[in-house]
Amino acid sequence: MKNYFKSGAHNAICDRCNQKLKSTELRREWTGYMVCGPCFEIRHPQDFLRVHEEKITVPWSRPIADTSIYVCYLPASQGIAGLGEAGCARAGINLGIPLVPFFQ
Repeated sequence: MKNYFKSGAHNAICDRCNQKLKSTELRREWTGYMVCGPCFEIRHPQDFLRVHEEKITVPWSRPIADTSIYVCYLPASQGIAGLGEAGCARAGINLGIPLVPFFQ
């Protein structure tokens, strides 16, 4: 395009196709670009949908009662790695049980 005078307009470039146009021939797109007519694209209608959140809950509930009983045996209460069990082991306790696995 050659430079020509148009009152109230200036030379501008389309942000998408880099074509040189007058500023009055460009439109602002929803992305913020200033584009010419062939490059202009409307925003998709799905962008404006409002979805209501579902509140999926039961009317009332109770916590599950823990009725299990856990017994710590002597080998499990040792503070030795590999022999003590979580929740039972105490530091400094050594009952003299050998450090070999029981299942050999």
